[in-house]
Amino acid sequence: FSGRKENLLVVPEGNGKTTLIAGVALYGLRFAPDALIPVAASSRDQARIMYRQAKGFLRRSKLDDPGFEFEAFDGYRRIDLRGPGKTKRGEVLGSIEMHAADAGTGDGIIPFPYAFLDEIHRHRTLDLWETWRGKLDKRNAQVVGISTAGEAGGEFEEMRDRVRRETP
Repeated sequence: FSGRKENLLVVPEGNGKTTLIAGVALYGLRFAPDALIPVAASSRDQARIMYRQAKGFLRRSKLDDPGFEFEAFDGYRRIDLRGPGKTKRGEVLGSIEMHAADAGTGDGIIPFPYAFLDEIHRHRTLDLWETWRGKLDKRNAQVVGISTAGEAGGEFEEMRDRVRRETP
């Protein structure tokens, strides 16, 4: 990511984009203090895939360190990291949260270290990207858009061109 605020990952279908982002989100959750990692997908089914990939990593791996525990909440599509704390189950140290790709409901977050928008070329508009991009400076976070490609002349392709022009 090289410290860049806006990042686009454009890779052909079937190459593990959603799975990669699930792993990067878990890494950020474990190693960034007070992580809040929002993930929005173009559809509920796409959000479920990312959540299941992350949950699968947790189930198949021994990612829990002594004193730290990941906890997945299927109904909320959220993964919390718990550590030593005042309660019997420990204190919530950070979360990965799945969101709808809707800027109208995307205001209540302050992302850190990342915010991910999966299959961004399929989002109805880029309003959520703009909303989350506007929140990055609060905690020096980064936004990552994942895509296979957009339609020529479409909103995503225009944003992609802008990012290219602004990248030194």
